[in-house]
Amino acid sequence: VAPGGATSLLVGAPLLLWRHHRAPVLLVLAFHIFGYALLDRLVRQTLGGRERVLFALLYWLNPWRIYLSGFLWNPNYLPCFAAVHAWTAFRQRHSPGFWFSLVHVLATGIAFQVHASAALLAAVSAVLFLRGYLKVHWPGALGGGLIWILTLLPWFLRVWNDPSLLPVSKGFPGRGLVLVYPLARGLEYWLRLSSLFLSRQIVRFDFRHCLGGTANAVLAPAALILTRFLLPLTVAFPLLANLRLWRRGTRSRSFGRFPPEGSDRRWLQGYVGATFLAAVAVFALAPTTLMWWQATVLLHAAVLATVMWAGALLRTRYRRLARAAAWAHAAVGLLVILGVRFGNPQFRCSDRPELRGQRLRYDHPMFRELHIRGGCYSFGDPAGGWPDVLPTPAREEGR
Repeated sequence: VAPGGATSLLVGAPLLLWRHHRAPVLLVLAFHIFGYALLDRLVRQTLGGRERVLFALLYWLNPWRIYLSGFLWNPNYLPCFAAVHAWTAFRQRHSPGFWFSLVHVLATGIAFQVHASAALLAAVSAVLFLRGYLKVHWPGALGGGLIWILTLLPWFLRVWNDPSLLPVSKGFPGRGLVLVYPLARGLEYWLRLSSLFLSRQIVRFDFRHCLGGTANAVLAPAALILTRFLLPLTVAFPLLANLRLWRRGTRSRSFGRFPPEGSDRRWLQGYVGATFLAAVAVFALAPTTLMWWQATVLLHAAVLATVMWAGALLRTRYRRLARAAAWAHAAVGLLVILGVRFGNPQFRCSDRPELRGQRLRYDHPMFRELHIRGGCYSFGDPAGGWPDVLPTPAREEGR
């Protein structure tokens, strides 16, 4: 059982307004719009108009982000919480504020209730504070922490009565330092989030349902070659961006303590550096190997590193090449995500046997009430799955 009731509130509240299974997804989309608005304002104030356009191309049109905005899943809420975290930290770069500290702590805590990978945000806050990039208003921070603890009281009481509900990890702390691979995998996803090298879970293509078998025989292999062999090469861009960021940061001491007279641009460079350092620490100490959706809370910072590098190129003789590359990156990303929307069986009906999520073992009145019946799901399949949030029919429990 996840700690707290944030997920229940985020999913249940929209259903009170519209009894349809798409209602919570609309809230996910609203979260993405709000998060982007905050980050756009941050980029406009710290970097300028050119970088603002680049951020729109590389973040708002980012295939990872677009994929996360189209269905109901706990990690899909995290980009918004990450944006609130960055914005409230920026507003406290020179002096603390009661409300900003309260929202900063509360948003981080609620995000942790939604998905445990939000612990990365807490680690980023710690690094920012220790290096002077975040001035904390302690009464506000304590107030946010108190509100967060109050939201956990029902969960604490339930766990007190049934300790088996506590999550249990099969790993061990420091796994990334001992096995190395978990740490390397985390660094890989830091680079991939601002590239077009998408997870294989995303780039699955089956166009038979919408275009027919003949078109699928041509398009599906072409899409796989593009997404699994050619687009991984785009990781070179964020790799170069991060190398430049760290080289310039160490030379100019931008990654040192934030001075009282520090510029907004320097603060943003330090924020990206602090996020990377915190991520490395969490990747190294985490008891399990990072999965791609656990890194989505870092999406904005990973993209900002590339945006700052591309923005610098726009001020050099390579500006035409950089501008063309940015627009081409966005166009290809949109083409890929369009293929995902029409070809990924997650979003379209398919008869592929490995998609057990479309076959359900039982039936439930909720499926009719929320207009889920009549779609791509089949019910009463003994080999199908069953959502763990729904009760198992009584006749099956007695067996």
